[in-house]
Order: sequence, then C-alpha cells, then structure tokens
Amino acid sequence: MQSAIVSQEEIVRELEKVDGTRFKIDKWDRPNGGGGITCVLQDGGVFEKGGVNTSIVYGTLPRAAISKMRVNHKALDPDVESLEFFAAGLSMSCTPATPWLLPCT
Repeated sequence: MQSAIVSQEEIVRELEKVDGTRFKIDKWDRPNGGGGITCVLQDGGVFEKGGVNTSIVYGTLPRAAISKMRVNHKALDPDVESLEFFAAGLSMSCTPATPWLLPCT
C-alpha cells in the first residue's frame, strides 16, 4: 500500500512542477478501517482542476451486503454471517485550463 502513496506523491510533485500551483491535501480516515489522501489543484497555470487520490479501505461486510452480492456470485456460502474485505485504489484526473488540450484521466 505504501507504493500507492509514494506513486501519488510523485504524481502530485510532478504536476506541481508543470503547473506552478500547489495541491491542497486532505487526509481522511474511514471509521471502520482504512482511509485515504485526496489531493486537489484548482485554478492553476496549466490545469483548471486536477485530482490525485488514494484510498485503502477494509473491514467486514454485513450479511445484508453479502446477500446482495450473492446475486452475481452464486458460489458465496449462503450460511456465512460476514466476510472480510479489502480495496485499494489510486486515481487521477486533470482538466486543462485551455480547451485546446485534452484532459488526462
């Protein structure tokens, strides 16, 4: 998971060099496990808006969620009370300030 955060830091650092504007950084925690870092740039020299985000969340799925999943995953044990889960992601989206450039996503 540390590699996702390092990648995020590298991307943010390089975009700041290109744009000349600093990202605003918001670190957040998920009460039931995990958290993430949201980095947002607005009204920059090159980018109208940009975001580079990581999230790492984990916890226990309740029986109701498992029942809904069972619709597409028939192999799930019908008697299971809960399941542990883990999800991680790194996302990026940038909208250029000029209409002659394509967005990066």
